[in-house]
Amino acid sequence: MFIFAIGYLFIPPTIIMVAFYNVYFAAASLIATAILVFCIYNTTTSPHNELSPTTVYIKCWPLLIVALVVTSLCLMFAFNVWDWEKHYAIFDLLIKEDWPPVVKLDEHTWFLRYYLGWYVVPALLVKIFGLPLLPVLIAWTAVGLCIALVLAFHSLKKTSHFFIAALVFFFFSGLDIVGAMLNNYVPPPFPHWPQIWAGWGEIWPALTGIAWVPQHVICGWVGACLFLCKRRLAVKYSAVIVVVVALWSPFCAVGLLPIAAWAAYKEGVKTLFTLQNLLAAPVLAIPIALYLTQSTTQMPFTFAWQHSTFSLRSLVLFSVAEFLLIMLIFYKLRRKDRSLIVVLGLFLTSLCLVRFGVLNDLLMRGSIPAICILSVWMAKSLLQSKGWSRELLTTYMVVAALPVGYAFINGITRPRVDRDMTFTKLTRIYPYAKHPEMTYSYLVKIENARRVFGVPLLRNIYQHEATKKSFKDTIE
Repeated sequence: MFIFAIGYLFIPPTIIMVAFYNVYFAAASLIATAILVFCIYNTTTSPHNELSPTTVYIKCWPLLIVALVVTSLCLMFAFNVWDWEKHYAIFDLLIKEDWPPVVKLDEHTWFLRYYLGWYVVPALLVKIFGLPLLPVLIAWTAVGLCIALVLAFHSLKKTSHFFIAALVFFFFSGLDIVGAMLNNYVPPPFPHWPQIWAGWGEIWPALTGIAWVPQHVICGWVGACLFLCKRRLAVKYSAVIVVVVALWSPFCAVGLLPIAAWAAYKEGVKTLFTLQNLLAAPVLAIPIALYLTQSTTQMPFTFAWQHSTFSLRSLVLFSVAEFLLIMLIFYKLRRKDRSLIVVLGLFLTSLCLVRFGVLNDLLMRGSIPAICILSVWMAKSLLQSKGWSRELLTTYMVVAALPVGYAFINGITRPRVDRDMTFTKLTRIYPYAKHPEMTYSYLVKIENARRVFGVPLLRNIYQHEATKKSFKDTIE
């Protein structure tokens, strides 16, 4: 499964690098890809450590069913929220326009600068074959979800345990309902009640994540499960994993850093010194970083205590309710995992102190890999524990799962999102003049397109800039 996971993460960035980058950067990226393929081809693992495709289909078939059902429900009945409006606007642009896509809005010409790992494969298939988007999108997402679940739970023995583990994985959450009650929070009629009870920060459970932001959670889960369940191999490819995940979700790439550091410490720092980490990863990282950081100075950044609703009491309550309490329980029950528990606890607490992105994306998305690992631990602990510990974990799960189930049912029974959404429609709903940070989260003005020593980073879009300047000179 390791090779399937790496391939799944790496295919979209390869497509983006070939289709978006200038020929020089694309050529360098392809050389790095060739190095990576050579390393993967020469990777040898024993049958005990590596699952064959036959084993996956025969032994883990319940996980395949769960992955397909959950993905179908979340994507077929997509919530009528800004996230899904943005998803369909991006798909519309990728399918209808040449790559890299360019769009004219509000008397400006913009190009798409977004973490497109989840989008490009479905968009490319629809663009080439004229297929309906939704079935392709469900299939692509279900494959990634299945890879993560199989990596996490392939060691289980009983068929019923696969179903239980998957159910616990999706409904595991922090004690949002307790935090909301103690914080005197009156929930608005949103489908994610009461996960915004702290006001200044949110951490989402797995089911909410897949229903709202699959572009983040799929790569975060696959990456986290690689480091958790295929630790030695993952460390040998750790830099590559983090770099390619950045083109899926830079926030999840940040969230993987402490997990990768822990894995490297456990396996030995020398394990990091591989051809793929020392050569392929840096060559890939440079153009990816240059692409993702264009005009990001427009994105809001503050410290958590600068928010009007922040207080020391709310920080302590939020941290305890969302992750510290369950981590304390795991620290008692999972002795072998104590070092990682401490690392994740410190990391999540640190994330709570900063706010970056339109809706504090760094905390919401950067926490995804860590919450994935907590979800896996909860599922395995429930199946492995006996006596008082199982009763304690069961009580925690029931209380934590109530708002998750309510929010999901409430969300899928509401009106559906407009699947014909475009950026033209989106900017009418969220005008650039009033919400510039939302536009800058996925678009960049042509005149701000990056060049490196005079060499354009992206192909084709600069002709729009040249045409604009030529027209201006003619008028003058």
